[in-house]
Amino acid sequence: MSPRDELAHVIGELDDDSRALVRRLAEGLAKDASGTRSDLFAVVHELSDQQVNQLLGVARAMALPIEETIDSESKVITAEFAAEFRARLQAHHATHTTPMDRLSFENAFLAASRAAGRATDEAPSRTTRFFDVTVDGEQTALKTEGAKSMKADRLHISKLSEAAWIQDMRSGRKRREKTMAFLDEFLAAVGRIFVLRYYQVDPAPHYELVEIPMSHFEVLKAVPASEFNADAPRIKVVDARGPIMEFRIDRSDSKITVGKIEKQRCIVHGDWRLTGLDSTTDAPAE
Repeated sequence: MSPRDELAHVIGELDDDSRALVRRLAEGLAKDASGTRSDLFAVVHELSDQQVNQLLGVARAMALPIEETIDSESKVITAEFAAEFRARLQAHHATHTTPMDRLSFENAFLAASRAAGRATDEAPSRTTRFFDVTVDGEQTALKTEGAKSMKADRLHISKLSEAAWIQDMRSGRKRREKTMAFLDEFLAAVGRIFVLRYYQVDPAPHYELVEIPMSHFEVLKAVPASEFNADAPRIKVVDARGPIMEFRIDRSDSKITVGKIEKQRCIVHGDWRLTGLDSTTDAPAE
């Protein structure tokens, strides 16, 4: 079977969402080609042999099995959201040897939200503080996590925000006052925060989408001033139910880090294992 014939066969086996994504990729490859493109196969006809092979690799990856677990109570991941997000994960790993970075996650999250019928917008600029996208009028922060040392039961946000003011705080009282002002600004700007986690230890690409409740940050307001006395305090945030997270004021890098976030206190909206792909390669596993 020729690559073009195989591509036509594989495309025919894909679901509608995967087929639509393959079409967009094909149109991108054929953007300088001439001719009438009435359907996906007409687009493929315009591609060079090299482009067909590239698209075939993506289509093969998207036809492979994927293990997907969605929280039945999730209001974020509808069937439409899941289909688009799943296709984005598969397409990414058909062409990359590395996991999704924050920008790729942002694009996938926006595309999936639009597929779910939500109004979306990007932040005004890449340097906008606190949030990355707006979904149905709600400003949302998107983070990624994927260190080899990542804990399955705890999340880590290496940079919640830059905070140049840290360098000027010389007392616990001033440090707490500025932190509370920072929290008010952060909570006013961000309605939701999601983390896309990538498990490097798994043989196949493995992701989970976790939401950190914004109420976790409200608890920090009850922390006593004495906890801010150190130059670079690591503040344990707890409530009546137990530990929540550790809020770190990093003076060396002038940033706010949040570590040891208890996953059991968060919402795991979805989990995806691309079982047909090897996480160390950009091609389907044999």
